Amino acid sequence: MDNKELNKARAVYYGVFSRFFVYSKDTTEYFQLRDTLKTLSKNPLDKTSKEALDSILEKLDSTSNVTLLSEFDDIFYNPTSSTIRTSASFYDEGVESGKKRVEMQQFLGKTKIRRNEEKFTEYEDHFGFVFTVMSELSTLISNGEENYQTL
Repeated sequence: MDNKELNKARAVYYGVFSRFFVYSKDTTEYFQLRDTLKTLSKNPLDKTSKEALDSILEKLDSTSNVTLLSEFDDIFYNPTSSTIRTSASFYDEGVESGKKRVEMQQFLGKTKIRRNEEKFTEYEDHFGFVFTVMSELSTLISNGEENYQTL
């Protein structure tokens, strides 16, 4: 596989990872996620990937995103249990909006990628945003913007 094709594949996988960390009530995005997972399952990287993708698809409701949103809330926002933090700053310093956020903002300053604050309210060091940036960078590289390879 050449680098262009590899970066296209990376973009797809990073996009999938992003959607599992970004809260969205938009059912269109949910069904796009399911479609992408189906495509990846039909074209897996290996046997283990196929098994994992099929397992995820089995758990996702084919008619509604309610189950996924409920699980998302339980894992990341349930006040009655230990929630899982989703920012690099928290895991680096134990605080939200710390050094890793600043580092990510500085990194983004070197790119044409920006956070749309109306659509994405989390900070720049949020895992969902980082995966989205990685997907976008992989797409840019696969489209011939070689300067992003060494960034």
